[in-house]
Amino acid sequence: MKSMSDKTLSPKARYKDANKRKPTIFVSIHHNASHFPWKKGATVLYASLHHERASRSLAKFVNDNVVKQAGFKNRGLEKSTNLIVLKHTKMPAILTETGYMSNAGDLDCILDKQNDIANGIVKGIKAYFMR
Repeated sequence: MKSMSDKTLSPKARYKDANKRKPTIFVSIHHNASHFPWKKGATVLYASLHHERASRSLAKFVNDNVVKQAGFKNRGLEKSTNLIVLKHTKMPAILTETGYMSNAGDLDCILDKQNDIANGIVKGIKAYFMR
């Protein structure tokens, strides 16, 4: 499943669309931000209500590969029970936070290593399916 337009969807519309299309996995790609400019690194949140084991496995593969490809500090994985797009999807689901836009070093990485970040996500997804 991919976005076919630049139209912004609400989180509710995103999970409803995903559930309707029934993809094998759900991946939501984001960058983080904080009021604390020293916070940095990549983390992946994973669904804990549906397909928790598979979601955690997918999260680990993606996080490990993004950190390796782009050079972010590894902030690890985080179980999510309250993010609506992870809470209501009916398939293994993750939300990536690839670097902090509020951290100068991470922002440079986000801007300069977009292909590395994307390749890390793709390699992580491939590794998940090859397991």
